[in-house]
Amino acid sequence: MKLTEKSEEILESMWIAIEEEGKGFAELESLKLSSDDPALRELVSLALVELKEGRLYFRPEGKDEGRGTIRRHRLAERLMMDVLNIRGENAEDKACQFEHLLNEGVDTKICTMLNHPTTCPHGKTIPPGD
Repeated sequence: MKLTEKSEEILESMWIAIEEEGKGFAELESLKLSSDDPALRELVSLALVELKEGRLYFRPEGKDEGRGTIRRHRLAERLMMDVLNIRGENAEDKACQFEHLLNEGVDTKICTMLNHPTTCPHGKTIPPGD
């Protein structure tokens, strides 16, 4: 499934809030989203997320998409820093751009090339692939 970049960014932010910070939901306000945002409407219409009273929750398929999105981002960070030797804010910007280019299968090849890292350069867990 190919989502818009903004939709993928929403899933990433949700993953951090729900799975890593343990909040159980992500608030629209903290994500700086309105309920009529086109990217949010895309996620809701695809039944990836549920919106209830200003809070976003993963549906099972959305959780899988969120895991994949955060995985691609963190692998892209590893690639930028470990292989291409790009550091600092520039590395983060490039990783963010690059993650959206990684489709299924390419992330697996990059993970293999990087020798299956378990954490990103910031020490956060890279969700495992299949």
